[in-house]
Amino acid sequence: DYACKFCSMRSMMPNTRFEPYNLDRVITDLKSARKKGTKFIFFTDDNPAMNLDNFKLFLKRIISEGLNNIFYSGMVSTERMADKPLTKLMKEAGWDFVFLGVENIYDTNLKNMEKRSNEDLARRAIESLHEAGITTLAGIILGNPDDTEETIRENIRWFKNYPVDSVMP
Repeated sequence: DYACKFCSMRSMMPNTRFEPYNLDRVITDLKSARKKGTKFIFFTDDNPAMNLDNFKLFLKRIISEGLNNIFYSGMVSTERMADKPLTKLMKEAGWDFVFLGVENIYDTNLKNMEKRSNEDLARRAIESLHEAGITTLAGIILGNPDDTEETIRENIRWFKNYPVDSVMP
């Protein structure tokens, strides 16, 4: 939870803003957490990766400071995880598991939810995380106003073609 405050410039919620902490402070917090015996850190929401330049810098500092012996996990979005060099860097920094917010594979539903994802980004994100060796739990939102029994089934069936570790509707 420490780095969430550093890494995001804005939240997933419109008109919400986070001011980042200084990276040195975040690294100090991670060192303190490790010294106290912390072995796992979970980042809620996609806050650490909201600003990709900061996130990459953060990951590189984790590695250079030897903090990659902590298991990091968190919630991430498809649009950022479709970047193979980023997911490789995440794995090197100690990221072992992510909750990937696929949300839905239908553009109409994604538009209604005001999500910036799409089916292609979801596919690329899953493949990128798989290639990096990061365990992936894909989250999907079902029961949208325009959903039918078939679109709900198709959302779930879609994942059978991709190397996702688990799906959480």
